[in-house]
Amino acid sequence: MPSSIAATFRFCLMLAIAGQVVAAQWQEFDVEDGLPQNSAVALAVDRFGLLWVGTED
Repeated sequence: MPSSIAATFRFCLMLAIAGQVVAAQWQEFDVEDGLPQNSAVALAVDRFGLLWVGTED
């Protein structure tokens, strides 16, 4: 009985995780793209959808 409960739990968990999958779009930026350095300390998106990147410099 406990193994069937564990199997049911795993199945439900797998369905929940599969429902959360969202296609993410990823793009990297560095000094060659105009950033003053390769690491960011802050990110913000304004109401127009523009990404603002804060660096140490």
